[in-house]
Order: sequence, then C-alpha cells, then structure tokens
Amino acid sequence: MAKQIARLLKTNIMADLDLPALAQLLSKKGRKGDTILAHINREEAEKLLEDGGSGTTNPDTGLPELYDGEPDYGDAGPVFDSSGEEMSQNK
Repeated sequence: MAKQIARLLKTNIMADLDLPALAQLLSKKGRKGDTILAHINREEAEKLLEDGGSGTTNPDTGLPELYDGEPDYGDAGPVFDSSGEEMSQNK
C-alpha cells in the first residue's frame, strides 16, 4: 500500500493528484467494518465517541477510526485531531 500511495503522491500536487483514487485506496484499509472516509468536524467526531465509537487510530493509515465497540488499544493508540489534541474517550 505504501508504494501505491507514494506513486499517487509523486505528482504535481496542483494538477495531477488523484484524490478520489487515494480516498478509495485508504477506504479499503478500514478495520472492523469501517469502509467509508468522510470529512467530519470535531463536534461530529466527539458525538461518535460519546455514542460508543472506538476512538482509536488505524495503524495502517494513521486516520481516526470510530467503529462501534470497545477500543482495542493493543492495535492502536488514541485518536488525535489535526492540531495534535487527543480526542479519545479516555481523555
């Protein structure tokens, strides 16, 4: 997967980057039923955590994952937002 991402990123960012292809590639790396990438804000992420979302980080993609269920911190640590602030339920 790293080679595929590197190939996608070795482009003129403004002209050639195929973001939909990158999103599709990343969506295939979801765990425990996660298959959708979405733009959400901090409040939406916190709502998903309050409703029982796992609040872990996918070890393959580095993206937050909020699958329904208990976090498995043996696989990944807590979720951090783009500013580096922890968003996990254990905060």
